[in-house]
Amino acid sequence: MNFDRNTVLGFVFLGLLFIGFFWYTNKEAEAHRQFKEKQLAEQRARQPKVDPAVARLDSMRADSLRKAVAAGALITYTQGQEQLQIVENEVIRIAFSNKGGQPRWVELKAFGGPDSGRVRLAGAAQDGIDYKVATGTNQAASINSFYLRRRQLPAMPMEASRSATRCKPRKGRLRTNTW
Repeated sequence: MNFDRNTVLGFVFLGLLFIGFFWYTNKEAEAHRQFKEKQLAEQRARQPKVDPAVARLDSMRADSLRKAVAAGALITYTQGQEQLQIVENEVIRIAFSNKGGQPRWVELKAFGGPDSGRVRLAGAAQDGIDYKVATGTNQAASINSFYLRRRQLPAMPMEASRSATRCKPRKGRLRTNTW
């Protein structure tokens, strides 16, 4: 390709056109951005001011209503306070929560942990089982949202056998758990 005077002038002219085009479009984009910012500021000025305390109260009511609708006929079981029920024998100690019937922690009595305490299993907040139960037509709720109520049963002493997996009652007949 020969670079004569007309070719060089053509490249210079194309360069000037590109620079002019980029400068012009940048100016237009800046004007458009300022126009959008002005529109947004006017829109924010027209919106009513929201009181954070009222907004928090409304969200708490909406959350309570959502939980009540999800609980369906079991609404009375969504209100309560978490309590721990400890079951133990010579080998193991388990703390069950009435919230969802979940074991909160399990301690092995025969083993020492690194912090000179007992070995504790399933002691973290994320340890647990969670699933949904049907509470009504097209409604389901997590078992962790229900507080189980315990009926008073007579205490039944448990005797640990040589294997830690089986426990048998000392005296009396075996009763089923009636929650």
